[in-house]
Amino acid sequence: MANGHQNYIQKQKNLAYFRNLYALAFADNHLAPEELQFLHQIAHKLNISPKEFSSILGQSSGISLQIPSSKSERLSQLEDLILMMMIDQEVHEKEYALCLEFAEKLGFNKLILEGIITRLTEGHS
Repeated sequence: MANGHQNYIQKQKNLAYFRNLYALAFADNHLAPEELQFLHQIAHKLNISPKEFSSILGQSSGISLQIPSSKSERLSQLEDLILMMMIDQEVHEKEYALCLEFAEKLGFNKLILEGIITRLTEGHS
């Protein structure tokens, strides 16, 4: 029974994580092909079913940030949020503002956000 409960909790965490990425990707009211591909990769990694994937992508508004409990999960999620923001090679003002808002809610300031952006940018150049 405990294992089933742990699986349920992990599934809810994975869905929340995926919703956070989708909210950022859709911040400019458009999903670029690169963003959609990245969402598919993350969905596969998190064992998000095609039905769950479609259901989340059907939500165009009202998705609020779900904050992970551990610092390492928050940092990992922030890195994925930043990658999502940068994936289409265009950082839209609304995407950046939402990413900064998410970073702050996750417990990270603008300086940390900028440092991660720089590190990830240098890692992809």
